Parts: sequence; C-alpha cells; structure tokens
Amino acid sequence: MKEVYKNLEFNFDEENGTTICVMKYDNRDFMGTAVCAPEDMDYLSKKTGQEIAFNRASVEVLKYDKFCLTQELKGLKSLYYSIKHSKKYNPKSYEAIMLRHQMNMRENDIAQLKVDIKTTQQYIKNYINQKDKAYKIWRKLKKEQDNTN
Repeated sequence: MKEVYKNLEFNFDEENGTTICVMKYDNRDFMGTAVCAPEDMDYLSKKTGQEIAFNRASVEVLKYDKFCLTQELKGLKSLYYSIKHSKKYNPKSYEAIMLRHQMNMRENDIAQLKVDIKTTQQYIKNYINQKDKAYKIWRKLKKEQDNTN
C-alpha cells in the first residue's frame, strides 16, 4: 500500500465543511470523505478533515486488497481441489506443498487485512470522538469566558 501515499489528492471545501481524499491505487481511484457536522463548523479544520478522509480512503484500499486476495485464494483452492482429486496426486510433491503454502499465505494476508480494516475504522471512530470531546470543552470554556465579560 506504500504506493498509495505517493498518489494522494485532497479537496477541501471550506464553505460546506467537506474534505475529500482520493487515493490512486492499482489504476483505480479510492475516495474517503469527511463532512464537518453543522454544529462543529465554528471549529472547522482542514487538517481534521484530511485525517478523517485519508483514513476512510485507506479503508477502501484495504477492502479492495482483501477482495483481490480473496479472489486469488478462490482460484488457488479451485486448482488445489482439481489436483487433489487427480489419480496422480502426491501430497508431498513440491507443487502440492507450494500450492498449500500459497493458499496459507493468502489466508494469513486476508486475516491481517481484516484486522487492519477494523483497526483503521476504530481509529476513525476514536479520532472523531476525541475531537467531539475537545469541541465540547472549548465551547464550555468559551461560554464561561463570555459570561465573565
């Protein structure tokens, strides 16, 4: 996924509080969007929008990678099934061993991508929650300051 970080485009629309991140990966465009909540427009931040949009686009790339690996695994399993039911099948042959190894590698990669997707989604959720807490504190402090003046 390293190639993705070289192919980023951000579009920040300050008027409606929207940030879009486009990642170009594997000749495809993956998009993540962040929209500022109307009640948070007083704390609109380009950096915050970029962080959220970037991570949402990253999730889409991870899902795409998972899909591609799942398709590869299906093909390998189909091939293995065909070979396994051959009269000349030898489970100790180099080909059979390597095929099982490739299937195992894809399964491990898919499992890791599932973890990465879930971790990134949780990161986004936590990031937004932390920002929301900060905004509430800032509003409270501002209200207290306005009341003292």
